[in-house]
Amino acid sequence: MKPDAILVAEAPTETDEQLLSYYGNGNEFNSCFHFMFQGLLVNHVKYGARDINFFKEMYGVQRRLPMDNGTGVTDSIFLSNHDSFAGARAATQLDGNTDKIKAAGSLYLLLSGIPVVYYGEEIGMQNGPGDGDEPLRGKINWNEYDRQKTDQNSVLVHYRKLINLRNAYPALKNGISYFVHSGYKYQAAQPTPGQCAWDSNQLEGGSPITSVIRVSGGQKILVVHNTASNEAGKNNNGWTYVYVDLSSSSGLNIPFGTNITPLKYYSSQDPKTFPAVDKDNQAAYGVGWFGPLQTKIFFIGNDLPTNYVTYDNVLSK
Repeated sequence: MKPDAILVAEAPTETDEQLLSYYGNGNEFNSCFHFMFQGLLVNHVKYGARDINFFKEMYGVQRRLPMDNGTGVTDSIFLSNHDSFAGARAATQLDGNTDKIKAAGSLYLLLSGIPVVYYGEEIGMQNGPGDGDEPLRGKINWNEYDRQKTDQNSVLVHYRKLINLRNAYPALKNGISYFVHSGYKYQAAQPTPGQCAWDSNQLEGGSPITSVIRVSGGQKILVVHNTASNEAGKNNNGWTYVYVDLSSSSGLNIPFGTNITPLKYYSSQDPKTFPAVDKDNQAAYGVGWFGPLQTKIFFIGNDLPTNYVTYDNVLSK
């Protein structure tokens, strides 16, 4: 066996204890498919709200992994696989909606763990004909793949950018995920923090906003997702202003004077610079307007290189 090979268990476990048993004491499997988390990831985007068990399930495994004894022990997270008992392909579950497919990709590719991309997912491949597992195991459409390679708004280019951005920053590649309290309100005028609904507890359900800070060593990166859809006449058509709590109540005390720099934004109207963290904004830091199914990424710190990597330039680096 190659010394750098890893062993991955694809066992349909039904409890965290069953899944964790495959790791032994850090001397058995290097990673296991996190089946109990898969549906929670897809449904967060499908229904536009975080399930009450989302973080409970993620942390129930990731915070209990054994010491890796130098071999590397990591959770494997995914949206769908080749077995029908785990559900249809992600794109089929999301009704072929490109914005939802991209949002689901953003959600899990930017979380802690090893993201496992099932072939075809990167082009929004849906279930094919047949019975049983056959609809999940069809041939990939290479013509569609070639078409998407040159389309900057395609699912494929989105996946390529996210994966390369993840690999460019240790916090996104290897960092753990800290839950961040978020405040939001779906209205046309910017709300004050006091007017917002705050998901003040990671075990709360129903929030369309999920924010985490990824941390590896001294590097910190904030990721904020809005999974609300654009439904005409509802919730300001999915648009909301978002605040995040960067004080110690979110598990990390971001010091005053720390710069916040966007690594991913959406339009020329989005601000390219943000104020440094201070006593007035630390507990309710405004990260701007979010359209439906949008994700934004921010570097937290004063040590970002001048020629830093962003979502937009990562494929040219």
